[in-house]
Amino acid sequence: MILLLTAPLVAHGQTSASFQSLGVPAGSIDFTPTDVNSDGSVIVGTSLIPGNAFSFSARGFLWTAAGFQDLGSLGGDSVRPMRISGQGDVVVGLANLVPGSVASRIFRWTAATGIQDLGPTFGATPASISNDGTTIAALLAGSGPVRWTAAQGFTPISVPSVADPYDISGDGSVVVANDFGLVYTAYRWTATGGAVALPGLGGCSSDRIANSISSSGAITVGYSTYKSQAARPGDCPPMAVRWNGTTIQQLGFLPNGFRSVARGVSADGSVVVGYSNTTGNAQVGFIWKSATNKMQDLNQVLAGVPGAASWLVTDAIAVSGDGNVIAAIALNKNTGTFESMSIVLGGATTCMPTSCAAQGKNCGSIANGCDGTVNCGACTAPQTCGGGGVANVCGGAACTPTTCAAQGKNCGTIPDGCGGTLTCGVCTAPQTCGGGGVPNVCGAAPTTATLTLTATGRGGERVTSTPAGLNVPTGSTASATFAVGTILTLQATNQRDVIWSGVCSSGGQKAKTCMFTLNANATETGNVQ
Repeated sequence: MILLLTAPLVAHGQTSASFQSLGVPAGSIDFTPTDVNSDGSVIVGTSLIPGNAFSFSARGFLWTAAGFQDLGSLGGDSVRPMRISGQGDVVVGLANLVPGSVASRIFRWTAATGIQDLGPTFGATPASISNDGTTIAALLAGSGPVRWTAAQGFTPISVPSVADPYDISGDGSVVVANDFGLVYTAYRWTATGGAVALPGLGGCSSDRIANSISSSGAITVGYSTYKSQAARPGDCPPMAVRWNGTTIQQLGFLPNGFRSVARGVSADGSVVVGYSNTTGNAQVGFIWKSATNKMQDLNQVLAGVPGAASWLVTDAIAVSGDGNVIAAIALNKNTGTFESMSIVLGGATTCMPTSCAAQGKNCGSIANGCDGTVNCGACTAPQTCGGGGVANVCGGAACTPTTCAAQGKNCGTIPDGCGGTLTCGVCTAPQTCGGGGVPNVCGAAPTTATLTLTATGRGGERVTSTPAGLNVPTGSTASATFAVGTILTLQATNQRDVIWSGVCSSGGQKAKTCMFTLNANATETGNVQ
């Protein structure tokens, strides 16, 4: 699934809606936004590299009113930014190290540091960042679903190992993730409660997917399949839903529709956007507001706006934190092309909670400015919250830095626990820092890796690998060992379509093959259709 977002191009103080198509970076043929910051002033996205046949080739850009800024690269030809912090100063996404390689790395970008490699992930898995810019959620190769902070590095989160973290709350304390197994399952994770499977509507396939979570962490939006009563294409179509905690709410459809998906949600969860089909089975973008509990066609919202009659809004992908800017895809009726569109509703519609970082706080609970509170974390002993005389700021006794030996590290740079860093040395060849899979510990990368393949779905079929090694009947699991760096292609017998998930993902879509580079032990599920 491609996520597209836009930003307001008019002042928030105006009272009527407006729209504008986004441009493209110099020398590019397109621009696909993927996220927008809280007030809509900064956008990140991707642009295909003209003439590059590699399917993942793209450049990453940051857009402001001043124009486009190239985010650079890690040495490869694929940079795909996915999320941006609330202030618009931190970007996360995926990039490759070598042109043409499907082996992806998680990256973090700031204007001060440029693009930084955080570690390996899988080709099409998402990465997200908290509103305050401090916490990242992603799928780390060899470790599974994780959160990342500068102080702690990667720490695992207790969702199923093949679940993809899709979004993270404003303070980084809540993560939503999706397991694309035989039954698509959405999870909501908190540090205190662990992973809880979000309920579906039932009556059909029980599939449910979480696409976005509010900055407050209370509201999640996505879709759940349901049992269609009339004879319609597809026995189990999706319906847009909104979870308040773990309580599901149907958002329904536009008039005469039977299929809808919620894509994005405002900071407080009161505004939801997505798409629904409507009269004549036409797909259009929608906006839903808790104040009215009603879904509205965005083309009706823009009715009467000069120039709007030349466009058809077909999908609304996301909404800014203040609920005022909608990122949409629209058909330009004059050219017959689809373009990214920014829709500004004219005036903020929701309260934007503040963050701990914005208030300079790092412990305890503070007011969020929207009649709620935000938890700023806990202090590391011997410091206490307010111990230095400043409320909600860790302080107290002098900090004693840790040592490389105490942390079991012997290479690279690590935090010293007191706001500084420690240099733990270098490795002797052929070992490299982290080469054995443990950060900041010298080791040699393994020469072989094991792929565990589970075949599900249509009976009597098999899922096989090229090069040979795996030949798995549906309903069973098998493993095979290959040399690290082997390019594997998986396929089903009889040219069947398959929904792939795991180390190689088809994003919930049907595909006959899935090709990837095996760099570490991994798992894969092929659901034969």
